Amino acid sequence: MPDVPNTRATVEYAYTIKANGKKVGTLQRFNPTSTRAVQRLRGIQNTGGRVIEIVPGTTDTSITLDKVTLHRESLIAALGYDVSVKDIQDIRDPIDIEEVEHHPDGTRTTRVFGQCVPSQWSKTIAVGTVFVTESVTVQVSHIR
Repeated sequence: MPDVPNTRATVEYAYTIKANGKKVGTLQRFNPTSTRAVQRLRGIQNTGGRVIEIVPGTTDTSITLDKVTLHRESLIAALGYDVSVKDIQDIRDPIDIEEVEHHPDGTRTTRVFGQCVPSQWSKTIAVGTVFVTESVTVQVSHIR
């Protein structure tokens, strides 16, 4: 029998991801990313190019979701769009995506990514596997 580590560290969490109030289902990846441009200010005749101040710009947030396609349910349909939608070019309406983190003590932390619009879609069919994976990236208007 292998040795069991003697530690009190545990990872206990659960997430629920919803699109417009409905559970999305089992995801392989949920990856919210925030980026913002910064402007580096330098003075005239500044020797060595030393930065005097960094001025932050606006923040852009996106979310990438990956899902194994099961029983013909596409990720686009799991996000609540009509099953007739085959590609993001047919999508006009934004959705809200809700991330609910369930803590071991029974409390929850919720973030709502509002007015999300798909900007990228891909499907991966790999040789030697039975899985078809879809990936959708959405651009987020605001977070509350």
